[in-house]
Amino acid sequence: MQKLQPIAVKKVKVRCMDFRENGQLDREADSDPDTIIVRTAGGNIDNIVPTLKRIVEEAKKNGERVEFDVKLHTDCGAGKYSYSVMKEGAHVEQIISDRLISRYREWTVDKKEDMWSDKNAAHHTLMLKRLFAEDIAKEVVKVHDVGVDHVESFNVPVEKREVRLIISKTKSGVSYEEINAKLGFGAYAYYLHADSIKEILPDILLAHTELNIVDIRFLSFNDKEAAEMEDWMVELRKERLAKAAVITPEKAHLFIRSERIPAE
Repeated sequence: MQKLQPIAVKKVKVRCMDFRENGQLDREADSDPDTIIVRTAGGNIDNIVPTLKRIVEEAKKNGERVEFDVKLHTDCGAGKYSYSVMKEGAHVEQIISDRLISRYREWTVDKKEDMWSDKNAAHHTLMLKRLFAEDIAKEVVKVHDVGVDHVESFNVPVEKREVRLIISKTKSGVSYEEINAKLGFGAYAYYLHADSIKEILPDILLAHTELNIVDIRFLSFNDKEAAEMEDWMVELRKERLAKAAVITPEKAHLFIRSERIPAE
């Protein structure tokens, strides 16, 4: 009897853009470098549905199964800002309200810590299960219960210094430590990964307007992606952001572009 080959599993991790997650993701990647990483503000999955569906469809074509692992984290800036909008009446741009804050309005939120509670993390689990119900039934997709990373335990120094936002398409085998070291950023770089800038545009605007990140970098790993990053910058400039300045590539197939935004 011919022995059946095990079905390959494509793992997908969705995490917040927070710089404190970088080291943890690197450590986890050491044991599974092929894991696909998707990152958003607060680990929000509502806006990256096209990216998640694309990953599932490609895996199905390749005869693979997909496992989703989504985590929120404590002391989340996106969560605290969303709380201040809903409970304290803080000002918010319309696109951020419509595409980020709106999802939290269904949650039970009485204090800031509720934004990353285990109870509210379950909303993500439920959404993924609804989104891929048919594939889950066919055992093509598996959704792990959404958890919460306690970033205090990661022992990442939090100092008041300039931070950057680095944007790229979804990646596997990314070493944040290597990229940060190459660019001289230390540990202080936020990351967003998705298939298109339209999916993460509210995340970028939140990073700029609420986290005061004024230095945005576009990262690609080949010529095709470099051309796409140019298009992404065009989209970003439509939001009245400054003209891009080109930064010299750090190494072959690593193209960086910088969007410097004047401080208010």
